[in-house]
Amino acid sequence: MTAHYDARETREPAAREADLFSRLPEVLRAAMAAPAYAERLRGFDPAAVTSRAALAGLPVLRKSELPALHKASAPFGGFVAAAPGS
Repeated sequence: MTAHYDARETREPAAREADLFSRLPEVLRAAMAAPAYAERLRGFDPAAVTSRAALAGLPVLRKSELPALHKASAPFGGFVAAAPGS
């Protein structure tokens, strides 16, 4: 059965979680290149977010907040690191 699935998806749950959390700090650093994420994550050390408890401490971005954020900083609310078309 595993022949039909990527080996990463058939790992033990603990191994999969450990791998995901080991890569999460780099994802957060990349996100913080965008002004809106940098503002929302100010004071958080991406390298320290390596567990569920640390992840739970990050601020939540609610869908209901997006229209106001996009209006204040068009076109993408500051959630894109590069200018459109660059």
